[in-house]
Amino acid sequence: MKIRRIALTLFALGLFTGPVVAAHADDYVGSNTTVRSSSGPAVLGSNVSRSSGLAVTGGDVAELAVIGLAAVGAGTVLVRRSRRTA
Repeated sequence: MKIRRIALTLFALGLFTGPVVAAHADDYVGSNTTVRSSSGPAVLGSNVSRSSGLAVTGGDVAELAVIGLAAVGAGTVLVRRSRRTA
């Protein structure tokens, strides 16, 4: 039991420290980057007017809501079936 607890602790510690170590890694290792200054912006912005309707991601939110409701319904059915006694 003690070995299992130590293994679980080391595994959890590895899951936590992995992203922390990667966050402190050097960017662009082995390459020299130079920054050139230009006289003006490379890309000009454009004005966009907002239409009265759902945003582009509105369809995605609706799909996720339907999938969530289906998952809750399926879970309810599975729990009710498992509780039945013969």
